[in-house]
Amino acid sequence: MIQGHGYSATAAAIAMLPAVACMAILTRVGTFLARTIGARIVLTFGPAIVTIGFILLGFFDSTSSYWTAFFPGLLIVGIGLGFTVAPLTATAIDTADPRYVGSASGINNAIARTAGLLAIAALGVALWTSFNTQLDSRLDAAHISTAVRTQVNVQRAKIGGARVNDPQAEAIILASFRVGFSTVAYTCALLSFCAGLIAFMAISPQQGKST
Repeated sequence: MIQGHGYSATAAAIAMLPAVACMAILTRVGTFLARTIGARIVLTFGPAIVTIGFILLGFFDSTSSYWTAFFPGLLIVGIGLGFTVAPLTATAIDTADPRYVGSASGINNAIARTAGLLAIAALGVALWTSFNTQLDSRLDAAHISTAVRTQVNVQRAKIGGARVNDPQAEAIILASFRVGFSTVAYTCALLSFCAGLIAFMAISPQQGKST
């Protein structure tokens, strides 16, 4: 949003509110469904919904409006996470012996936070690698002058926020960033799909249901 569409940090934060609102509203619904139909179904279809949302976000276009470029994907990701987060935590804790519920909660929280940090680092590398590969390839194909390439290299660390005086080079930067962003979105979609598949395979059909 900030680099590809020029949003301010405040505007980007506000633009994320649909996903946050869905998570807040649907948390109780996800918990109710897990107790009614079982955690296995909820934790299979929740990540599947998230997968669809990330695929939609992957169709990134720097010329599109917020309502077409971001809102649908963010809304669907928020819905999927709303169904998933609370049942996932409850399922992880419920599998522990009652004597170790506190430890299970602490371990689950630590793993979640560690996974978040690792994901940010890994996806950052994926974005950087994809962006630079695309940028170099497109600059070579367009036969950009050495002087302009020097400007690009100076700005390269800003990724999609890089700005140069040459319109063609700037268009190449945005196109390369679009590919990098899509790579991250599709990677998240794949990981979400794998999460749902693991839940389907690892969780008992009766687990989480109220007796």
